[in-house]
Amino acid sequence: MPVVRIAAILLGLVSTTLAHANSSQRTFVASTGVDTNAAFNCSLVTPCRGFAAAISVTSPKGEVIVLDSAAYGVIPAITKSISVTAPAGIYAGISVFSGDGITINASATDTVVLRGLTINGQGGANGITITNALVVHVENCVIANMTGIGINQAKGLLEIKDTIVRNNGNIGVYVVGPGQANLDRVRLEANNTGLAAEFGGAVTMQDSVVTGSPNIGVLANNPVDTGSRVTISRSLISSNNYGIYVDGTGETGPDPAQVSISDSTISESVVGVHVSKGGYGFLTRNRVTGNGTGVEVTQANVFMDGNNLVGNLGNPANVERDIITDAISFVFTQGNNLINSNAVVPANVPPTPHF
Repeated sequence: MPVVRIAAILLGLVSTTLAHANSSQRTFVASTGVDTNAAFNCSLVTPCRGFAAAISVTSPKGEVIVLDSAAYGVIPAITKSISVTAPAGIYAGISVFSGDGITINASATDTVVLRGLTINGQGGANGITITNALVVHVENCVIANMTGIGINQAKGLLEIKDTIVRNNGNIGVYVVGPGQANLDRVRLEANNTGLAAEFGGAVTMQDSVVTGSPNIGVLANNPVDTGSRVTISRSLISSNNYGIYVDGTGETGPDPAQVSISDSTISESVVGVHVSKGGYGFLTRNRVTGNGTGVEVTQANVFMDGNNLVGNLGNPANVERDIITDAISFVFTQGNNLINSNAVVPANVPPTPHF
């Protein structure tokens, strides 16, 4: 064989070996691992200790797999398609003492999967911050005790399934336009505000629970003319200050802030549903009961079909307030709405005290 050809073959073998040494399709972390094992691609027999080290040697569209229960450190940057997975029965913790637990700043074509992780705030700001990606999947995770936001999303599509977001100081899940999110079997518990869509954010939520929010359970807000919207079905919104809050402030065009909610229960809150300042509320086949005020409308529009609004008398005077509107709002009812009490107050008077 000619010497030149032999040299070329040897060079190709060396290049292939180096390429494999720099990344792997599947990497591993373990409580007994060491991050210097990144030199061996965090393999099954030589795992790394932390997520960041393993991710650095995982090829695009690859997987980081947790082998046993431990804390595995924050992830300062995910910049490619990747999956980080803890199998069922294994605790994979991320303790966040400052900053964010996981930051995702990938390309607009990248998909990131986070499965089975527990992100626990110990003074840190946000659990997961998404500045860019095509899709981010958060599955079977717990995000708790952050001083700021549990999941903070600005772009792409966020898919949250079978996840608990609790006790975060600002917002549980925050979606800012053009970001979009879908929540399926999610529990938002004891966050200051459970779920918020602002600046054109769009959210759908089904088969979920929002409870224990001292501020707002679900918010759709237009600080500027951006058309934020939330669609909810088959869910429980309970024991919040405001259950649903729609604020069209800044609305000047044809795309208002709006919440559509169907086949759900809104209960045990100071105000069940509040719609104001040009916002839109669409209520279909819901049970709104046990709130201080059921539905409160101020300079806004609400459409109701087939709802049950009774027993909203938790205010100090024990007076039933199922629907309270001001004189310039529009409440359109059709179908078989059951309503015990409906009051209209002058336009310059707030519909009800917020106690």
